[in-house]
Parts: sequence; C-alpha cells; structure tokens
Amino acid sequence: MLVLIVATLPCWFEQHWIDLLTMVGTVSTAIIILWQAQLLRKQNQVEALLGLNKRWDSKQLLKLRRIWATSEGVPPTEAVLEFLEECAALSGKYRKVFNGNLIWYSVLGWYAAHYFIYNCDNENIKNIRCKWSDPSLYSDIQRLTLKYIAIEAKRLKQTRESIRKRILSYKKKFKEDEQRRYELFI
Repeated sequence: MLVLIVATLPCWFEQHWIDLLTMVGTVSTAIIILWQAQLLRKQNQVEALLGLNKRWDSKQLLKLRRIWATSEGVPPTEAVLEFLEECAALSGKYRKVFNGNLIWYSVLGWYAAHYFIYNCDNENIKNIRCKWSDPSLYSDIQRLTLKYIAIEAKRLKQTRESIRKRILSYKKKFKEDEQRRYELFI
C-alpha cells in the first residue's frame, strides 16, 4: 500500500503543483499578516503608554500630586487616583488594551501601587468610597496593586505583606519626591 502511494506521488505533484504553490503562498501570507498585526498591537500599546506617561507628568497632574504630597487630602487624591484607575482599567481583563506586564513593569504601574497603598493606609480610599456610596471605586487599581505586590514578592523572594510594609516604610521619601518633581518640571 505504501509503495503504491509513494509511486503515485510524482503524478499527483505533476498535476497539482500549482495548487500546492497557491496553498503555500496563502498560508505564508496569513502568517505574515498575523505577525504584522501583532507588531502593530505592540506598537499601539507602547504609544498609548507613552501618551499616558506624558499626561502623568503634565503640569496639572504634577500640581495635584504635589498637593497630595503636602496634605494627603481627599480632593487631590481623587483626581490622581482617577487617572491611575484609568491606566489600570486599560490593563483589566475586559479591556486588555495593555498587556499586563507592560503596565505592571511601567512607571505608571509602580505609581498606581504606591498611591493605592498610601491612600488605603490613610483611609482616603475608604472615605472616597463612602462619599460616593460605591465600594467598587478604584477596584482596577486595587487589582493592579495586588498583582504588582505578587510580582515583587516573587521577584524578591519575600512575602506580600513584607512588600507592602516596605512600600509603607518609604512613604515620607515618596512624598518628598512628589513635591520635588513638581518643582523640577514646572
């Protein structure tokens, strides 16, 4: 049986070589299109992240961050957290504009985690949720922060609680840096 199949292959190729070339060309074209689409998606993600970083360092947000650093009051906290919530939401499981690693390892992911932890510690998150009667406010930042802490704990071979405590331990330095950043850029 195998001998018969092997013996008829040259005849089959002779009759169907154009079909075979067409099929190889079609599959190759599909692979190239998928590869290009993947590259375009990555490029769009990076451009979006660069745009968000530019807004993060805008005069308006730097001013709000400085005000937060000096007072930790609810009004500047809300504005800063709303921006970070928008960034975190773009990496959420429903929107998936950003691949998770892109936001977790970006500057914005780092800031989101720190602002969330500091504002949970001073109860601003709790107060804002009460103010708006919405316990789900900032749930995307919370999800991002939990993931960030998990990644850091694994990377540093520490517990999640020790990572959280480490972040809280340099809150004073973080606030000083936020104040200086405004003065440097404005």
